[in-house]
Amino acid sequence: MANLFLKITNSTNPSSAISIRQAIYDTFLVPVFGLICLGLIFIFDINQSLFISLNGISQSTGELLWAGLTLLGDPVIVFCLALSLHAIAPQISFAILPTLIIGGSAVFYFKDLFAVVRPPGLLEDIIVIGQAPVSGAFPSGHTTGAFALATLLMLLTANRHIKAGLFIIALLAGVSRIAVGVHWPLDVSAGIVLGWLSAILGVQISKNWQYSQNKTRIINLLLLIFSFYLFFRNTGYAQMQLVQFTIALSGIVIAIISLLKIYKGQTTNR
Repeated sequence: MANLFLKITNSTNPSSAISIRQAIYDTFLVPVFGLICLGLIFIFDINQSLFISLNGISQSTGELLWAGLTLLGDPVIVFCLALSLHAIAPQISFAILPTLIIGGSAVFYFKDLFAVVRPPGLLEDIIVIGQAPVSGAFPSGHTTGAFALATLLMLLTANRHIKAGLFIIALLAGVSRIAVGVHWPLDVSAGIVLGWLSAILGVQISKNWQYSQNKTRIINLLLLIFSFYLFFRNTGYAQMQLVQFTIALSGIVIAIISLLKIYKGQTTNR
């Protein structure tokens, strides 16, 4: 199979790549971990007790840490971060749209199908950071988004240390959904598997898409639009607005610089 994945650890050499089969194999422990967690939580019936144990973690670490980590799973932020990486890893910006469509559709379908009540709707005296929805618990959409983005990045590098770091960050984003009080451990475990699967399918769909100036222009226009929208988006975590605005501003700057380079290149070639 053709080599499709650029190594983000060697962005100065665009020809450096690893095969899609090997890349998927190297990330296979992600869904295995999620399935093991699902199985253990279900078999030992520890969903509620584990939630209670993890929900209080913010008392020793502070609320801002977990509010910030939970932002990493917001779909608009995931989209903006992935598009911002187009210059060093075009494949991730190609794959992110089908990935989010697949993952988002699956999340909405399963939330409606299972109709699981969130912790604030069942438990009292729990810690809730930010808004507290009470319905649509299973699966965790933010965890799905965080692991979808992490998996896409893991597919783009052969560096095992970077893979491990991405996994840990995504896992912390998943745990943050428990720490902020809006998801059960089962929801998070399912989100891990769903995020990985969405990314794999998204990459498979986009694997034959080739780099072009027109695609770059469209991607940066999308980045500009969604980054601007991010300024006004209610993520549910007002205490993290500075981080939200920083991501939005960074996306706008990256998009404008890229679009100006394209325009300058076209003007020069005339």
